[in-house]
Amino acid sequence: MNPPSPEVRALIDLAAGQFPPLGTTMTDIAEVRAFFAARPRPAGPPPPVARVTDRDADGVPVRVYEPDAREDAPVVLFCHGGGFVLCDLDSHDAFCRALAGATGATVVSADYRRAPEHPFPAAPEDAYTALRWTASTHPGRRLAVAGDSAGAHLA
Repeated sequence: MNPPSPEVRALIDLAAGQFPPLGTTMTDIAEVRAFFAARPRPAGPPPPVARVTDRDADGVPVRVYEPDAREDAPVVLFCHGGGFVLCDLDSHDAFCRALAGATGATVVSADYRRAPEHPFPAAPEDAYTALRWTASTHPGRRLAVAGDSAGAHLA
């Protein structure tokens, strides 16, 4: 078997840095979240968005990304992934900025409550609350719901 090319080796090394080393045991959720939060972020500034604001959506923290001042822009409620345990508004910030910029839509990213501190049905209840808030604060606009991984399940 041939060794991987330098390009493939670089990709393998990059991926290896995204997860704890084999044999590592982490049982404290705060430790696991800290490990994932400390992973290297892409170099350079985040994708530009005209306005980003943190809001309270009837008890659910959300971050609203507005690519421009269009009052009729469609709206996307986005639920982050992370197995209902990891990730948050910050882990998906660059993605939501890019989504808003690429689509011209206002993106509302929901920071639903995570397990194990908040067991089922906390996450779907928060996603639904964020959806109702998004619809009520952006009346008359087209509305889509999206997510990745666990967030796709909520969507």
